[in-house]
Amino acid sequence: MENEYWDILDSNRNKTGRTIQRGKKLADGDFHLVVHVWIRTSKNRYIISKRKYNRPIFPGLWECTGGSAIAGDDSLTTALKETKEELGIDLDPKKGRMIHQYNGTNTFSPNFIDVWLFEKKVKIEDIVCQETEVEEARIVGKEEILKMMKTKEFVPIFDVYLPIVFESKVKEEF
Repeated sequence: MENEYWDILDSNRNKTGRTIQRGKKLADGDFHLVVHVWIRTSKNRYIISKRKYNRPIFPGLWECTGGSAIAGDDSLTTALKETKEELGIDLDPKKGRMIHQYNGTNTFSPNFIDVWLFEKKVKIEDIVCQETEVEEARIVGKEEILKMMKTKEFVPIFDVYLPIVFESKVKEEF
């Protein structure tokens, strides 16, 4: 990870042609791309994962999968790659879509966040958690996620768009 580089984006989400090493401070007006990936399984349940306790940001809290785009990767590529790395799940790009975008500038780093929703039937035993980042995974319903948000067991930044996740469809015919 220390050799990971990010494309630097301007305030309009355009690549600047510059990159920055992960962990370095971005200059004012510079941003990078982050994806959040929600996977809806059967019966409107979602795959969530618990961050390792040694993670520098939000240790031990539950979240959807996701991460920063490395230099050269677009949003969809990052969504597919992060899901495979963190959960061992291969997603079909045709069974997902971006449902929300927002400026996620925070104290950690200025970023743009693309929120993806995919549909895939997954059994809990099919999930392979990445040893360095993921403590465990669960498949839960909307009510449990909302309860976890209230009890502060869930990464708090998701409350910005959580209703969109629950109301969105991957394809209009569903």
